[in-house]
Amino acid sequence: MLALHGFAVDHRIMSGFLEPVASRHGGLLRLYPDPPGMGLSSGEGVNSTLDVLDAVEHYVDETIGTQPFALIGESYGGYLARALARRRAR
Repeated sequence: MLALHGFAVDHRIMSGFLEPVASRHGGLLRLYPDPPGMGLSSGEGVNSTLDVLDAVEHYVDETIGTQPFALIGESYGGYLARALARRRAR
């Protein structure tokens, strides 16, 4: 499960409300990244939302690969999730 948070916050906004539910599903891999420029991640080299989307897609490629996964997005993270889903549609 990949959870993308909104603008100007960090991964804790997603993990805070998802962990009580997701932790009941033992084998579920849960990923709460901070997109570039937010939370614990650097915004170096990011000049647009497309740069953020490219970085998120690279993270998915490196972390999840081609496995199917659940995708959750909140606010700005929802826009990123929609764009990522469109890019990766089969």
